[in-house]
Amino acid sequence: MKFNKAIRAINEELSRKWHHPIPLASGNCGMFSISLSRFLTENKVPHQILIATTWSGRSEFSQVTPREIVDEGMPGNHYVIKIGDKIVDFQGINDIKIIEEYSSLWGIGKMRPYIVTGPLEEIEEAVEYNTGYFSSPESFDDVIRKHFAA
Repeated sequence: MKFNKAIRAINEELSRKWHHPIPLASGNCGMFSISLSRFLTENKVPHQILIATTWSGRSEFSQVTPREIVDEGMPGNHYVIKIGDKIVDFQGINDIKIIEEYSSLWGIGKMRPYIVTGPLEEIEEAVEYNTGYFSSPESFDDVIRKHFAA
């Protein structure tokens, strides 16, 4: 799959449609991650959803459930998809170390990645709880299929 090309095309299409400069971020990272996870699952691509958060209650890459995200009040600073040792987010495919760069760029303190486990419906509830999203996962489904198939 050509992640960077697809992500660029999705960003461009949704920027025009929604009149928003970064439609896959700015709170929508979690909803985009849920939609992309559904697509990857349908295409049998092994992956995980990660939450990158300033919460530090466990060691990095520990598993957390959506219920724990809500109960612990974890900030949803950023959600990404992890494939192998890379992540996919609004910029395309990157090294996991980009999370450290985001922490610095965004001025929010050190973000730590955790593996989110559980049904996508429950993950969506956690994303609704801790992000400033303005779109649903379903709003990404068609553009993901369209641009990842190209």
